[in-house]
Amino acid sequence: MSIEEHQYIKLLDYAISQKGSYHMEPGLSAAKMTEREFESVRDTFFINAHMQAPPPGQSQVYDWRLRPEAVFGYLAYKQYDHAQKSSKRALYISSASLMVAAASLVVGALGALL
Repeated sequence: MSIEEHQYIKLLDYAISQKGSYHMEPGLSAAKMTEREFESVRDTFFINAHMQAPPPGQSQVYDWRLRPEAVFGYLAYKQYDHAQKSSKRALYISSASLMVAAASLVVGALGALL
């Protein structure tokens, strides 16, 4: 399983895509998580200033906000992911450049011999 498929990344993807309130039920289905799994990371990822009572049920909507640590961790992951993709692209481009340089060397050598 790649990191993009991890439940926590999918949950953060969904939460960041929401404008304002976070509804637990669609977030759990997007991340393919159970409510129990969500409860284990809820306090790590989310804060809810209005919640003084017990945690919400699956169908309740609260004004959840991502913790700054969760946002910055997510951004660090996205930056790492982008760097990995960029380095692969750079490898392919440099390999193609080396092949073109080798081909031009061969053509130049053949031209000098003839």
